[in-house]
Amino acid sequence: MSRIDLLVPDLGNFADILVVDVLIKKGDAVEVDAPLVTLETDKASMDVPATSAGTITEVLLKKGDKVSKGTVIARLETNAGADTNAGADAGADADAQFSAAFDADELERTVTQPVLSASALQAAAAQVSQPNQTSTAKRESPASAGAAGSGTAPGPARR
Repeated sequence: MSRIDLLVPDLGNFADILVVDVLIKKGDAVEVDAPLVTLETDKASMDVPATSAGTITEVLLKKGDKVSKGTVIARLETNAGADTNAGADAGADADAQFSAAFDADELERTVTQPVLSASALQAAAAQVSQPNQTSTAKRESPASAGAAGSGTAPGPARR
């Protein structure tokens, strides 16, 4: 059996983060990624997960405490010294298996890309090559009508 300290991870440029909830107590069995405490900054609240599995032997935080990176949340007793590395080894093995099985060429061949129909492609090309003349005519219409109809530029009405 080995004893491990569960620490507050690096949370960016924050210090003195408020503990709003302690989700564990002495004697609790926790798994990797199980939430230990809830922390809250002025911008967000977040659960801090366990980085190892085992039984909680000591909880060092209480609601209302202020923590920073590296603060010990709790102490954990693992079942065996190898268990701590077993989770990391399993994760590394899973990553290695995925990498070995991943075939980018196969993905490129099998993933279908959206294709425009011929008529949709022609319509899109027509819109790009010909500017919208109705909006141009509307913009020029009042000035042209005012200048042509009264012989003066549009402006406030005179009495």
